[in-house]
Amino acid sequence: KAVDLRREFQAGKNPAETKRAKRARLLTVAELLAAYLDDLRNSVEKNVMRGTKPPAKKSTLAEFSRLAERAILPTLGRIEVEALDAARVERWRNQFSAAPTTANRSLTLAKAAFRFGQKQGIVAPGRNPFEGVSRFPEKPKRERLTVAELAQIGAALRESVADGTTSPSVSLAVKLMLYCGLRVSEVLTDAIKARRSDLDGLRWRDVDLDAGVIHLRDAKAGDRDVLISRPAVEALRAARPEGVSPEFPVCPGVRPDAPLVGIDEPLRRVFERAGVPWKGGIHSLRRTFSSVGLDKGYGRDFLRPLLGHGKGDVTDRYMIASPEALRAAVESIGAEIAGALDGTLATVLDFKRPGIAG
Repeated sequence: KAVDLRREFQAGKNPAETKRAKRARLLTVAELLAAYLDDLRNSVEKNVMRGTKPPAKKSTLAEFSRLAERAILPTLGRIEVEALDAARVERWRNQFSAAPTTANRSLTLAKAAFRFGQKQGIVAPGRNPFEGVSRFPEKPKRERLTVAELAQIGAALRESVADGTTSPSVSLAVKLMLYCGLRVSEVLTDAIKARRSDLDGLRWRDVDLDAGVIHLRDAKAGDRDVLISRPAVEALRAARPEGVSPEFPVCPGVRPDAPLVGIDEPLRRVFERAGVPWKGGIHSLRRTFSSVGLDKGYGRDFLRPLLGHGKGDVTDRYMIASPEALRAAVESIGAEIAGALDGTLATVLDFKRPGIAG
């Protein structure tokens, strides 16, 4: 064997490269994706056991697996890695022209899998046919609810809770998202089982009503404290059962010890009852919080920490809002939204207009 290896070197060949190329020719896109996802899954589990920050969330792993199964493997799964070229990848991408978000996320996954293969030595260096493929432009949803629509939804929500067609947990979840700008995943558990974790669902132990703070243990950008407005505190006080266990969810489902799973359908019915179009779905509640803040004159530097968004450009690192100013912002936004939902928001009249008696 040593003599054979020497002959290869003398002939200008690299035995290691030859062996790698032979392995790569046998490697399919499906096998590469499976190896990448297994490695990512193992890394997440190890970091969770160590108590360190994992490289990805469980929901991300579930989404990657879904994209691999539905978007990549049916077309590209059986193709050998070495045989996959940019032209074939471009044709694969074009089939998702009507679903740009799926195409772009799948492209991100495929790029990551090939980079993993290069690090592992099973894909040739620089061999990534997904790198030069352009992403589809995505049109972000920018729908928000107006103050008038909030009044309609508030009335429909109260009526539907009173007649039993909507659970109090759904009503409380809606208020928390509107009053504080929380994500639905920060209040409830995910409707897709594969994305759920042990930290899903807001628990009473996470809520400090005296301080007006909610501690999120598994937010999108990591652990963070959320300032909650007075209307949110009042809604939580009214909903909190006497002697409830700190481990119980704030918005329980069928069982008091298990969090509510998704509210798309019940909330859609509330919108229909209110006569309000189902615009941007549940996320429009969070967008409404930030939009009302913008209406009231609060800029990006106030709203970004309230919403728990990650840092943007370098300039953002130098703009730090004081805790007192952030408290005023969350109180003001929460109070206005609560007034609209409760139907107590006053109408301001312009006494300078003709026809208005003094």
